[in-house]
Amino acid sequence: MIVHLRTVLAVTNELISCPNLDTTLRQAVEAIRDALDVERCAIFIAQDGFLHGTYGTDMQHQTTDEHANQFPINEIWQQRIDRLNPHDAQWIVTEDDMQMEWTGEETISLKKGWIAITPIQAVGGFKGLLFNDTAITHAPLDAVQQEIVSVFCSLLGRIIENKEGEEDLRKALASEKELGDLKSRFIATISHEFRTPMAVIQSSAELLKYYSDRMDEANKHRQLDKIEDHIEIMTTLLTNVLTISRADTVGLPLSPLAINVMNFCSGLIEEIRLTSGKAHEIIFSSVGDHSSYALNETLLRQIITNLLTNAVKYSPEGSKIEFNMQCETDKILIAVHDEGIGIPDADLKHLFEDFYRAKNAEMIPGTGLGLSIVKRAVQAHGGTIHVDSTVGTGTTFTVTLPILDVDPT
Repeated sequence: MIVHLRTVLAVTNELISCPNLDTTLRQAVEAIRDALDVERCAIFIAQDGFLHGTYGTDMQHQTTDEHANQFPINEIWQQRIDRLNPHDAQWIVTEDDMQMEWTGEETISLKKGWIAITPIQAVGGFKGLLFNDTAITHAPLDAVQQEIVSVFCSLLGRIIENKEGEEDLRKALASEKELGDLKSRFIATISHEFRTPMAVIQSSAELLKYYSDRMDEANKHRQLDKIEDHIEIMTTLLTNVLTISRADTVGLPLSPLAINVMNFCSGLIEEIRLTSGKAHEIIFSSVGDHSSYALNETLLRQIITNLLTNAVKYSPEGSKIEFNMQCETDKILIAVHDEGIGIPDADLKHLFEDFYRAKNAEMIPGTGLGLSIVKRAVQAHGGTIHVDSTVGTGTTFTVTLPILDVDPT
């Protein structure tokens, strides 16, 4: 017995030095397999109301991947867990018990064998289960084996708890690094994007200041238009940045009002046509009754404006942009299709990240914020967004927005 316990202590010392929880669980299974003469064993970890498989062993003593296996912590399992105390060793389930209590919902007949189910506990509570199966020898674990498993699981529970804490710390550090990188990219991007409009504004202002007496009225208006256009560019950029900041801190406000989506979308399309969409044909079609839908007007404006602006920006002059809307009783579907440059497959998974630009769009002016704002606005509204794209052919964004309850105020 003492020799076996020394072996368990030696094994747990090795587990402590494992680099992560996954490696710890794999080595724990292999260690208990070598320490006990059992046909099969497996470790299941409790998480989100389920017992999730990690690693196990088969009849040939080979390590198996059990990650695809899981079962719910139903009423029977929860009652057992609730009755646990720090000194509980294990539940020994015989053949008869297995037939009636394995899931609590169905009868599973294993015909022969014994199984020892040992709780894995830590200071913070229940962590999971270690299953040991002796289906071939048809013999339960003896008292020494039971004691070894009990001590092992007690130590393993504390190791798992420590590894989870280490992983939480690593995630926090990674998140902090990611935030630092994001801030650096933010400063670099904003500085770069502000430089061009500010230079244009400064140049036009100086021309008006020093040479207005030599300019005709048409030239003066051109310079004033440049100033207005580039002030609008800077204002839009600042609005986008503030929207992202608000979404990531306090969330986007959601105060839906009844609006006529047909009139609303037609107005937005006209705005795009008068500004960036002058050289494109924007075709709008709609199906359903659009008279009154409860939606968040600000979020809907951000979604449609960004999608249409992008379609214009990344499509050749003279091409068509299709804006289709389908209104149903409980949701609205919006699809924007262009005949533009398309998005490479490698970039699709990063498309909604802040400041991300597809490789084939790097020479086209942009901040990489538009689609990240669309994504946040769609999520805040409880909707979904999907993209289909082929390089050189075009892109289609499809947005589904559920109808909300009208704000009584």
